[in-house]
Amino acid sequence: MHCYLLSVFLTLDLATVALSLSTCSTLDMDQFMRKRIEAIRGQILSKLKLTSPPDEYPEPEEVPPEVISIYNSTRDLLQEKANHRAATCERERSDEEYYAKEVYKIDMQPFYPENAIPPSYYSLYFRIVRFDVSAMEKNASNLVKAEFRVFRLQNSKARVSEQRIELYQV
Repeated sequence: MHCYLLSVFLTLDLATVALSLSTCSTLDMDQFMRKRIEAIRGQILSKLKLTSPPDEYPEPEEVPPEVISIYNSTRDLLQEKANHRAATCERERSDEEYYAKEVYKIDMQPFYPENAIPPSYYSLYFRIVRFDVSAMEKNASNLVKAEFRVFRLQNSKARVSEQRIELYQV
């Protein structure tokens, strides 16, 4: 019986020591939210250059009918202009798509110059495709779309069905 009481006493003693070592305090979420709201309220008041919130809140006045009619007519006019602009832009875009396309085909340059002897190595893992576009359009704003087309022959010896193509500008 004495051992039982002694063990209970030691357990309670150690529990109080363990709890006293903890430096964490519980977080009261309501208090935290109140402090946060007060901080935001203080920031708003400082932006408005006020020391305290105003005591009186004036009742909102009724908006005169003239102001409402001006607002409505302005809104309708802006909506009409936006619709007109969208329709005009759509017509111009369709004309540009029909008339302004110029397609240039650029052939691949020879892998090696005619007077050079090609090296004897051949890589199964990569190929370098060279082409010169320096004589083409210099204004990049006129370029809308560029395509790099590669015809891939089926390789029955290939272990995977996909290939990765990386493009680099030199």
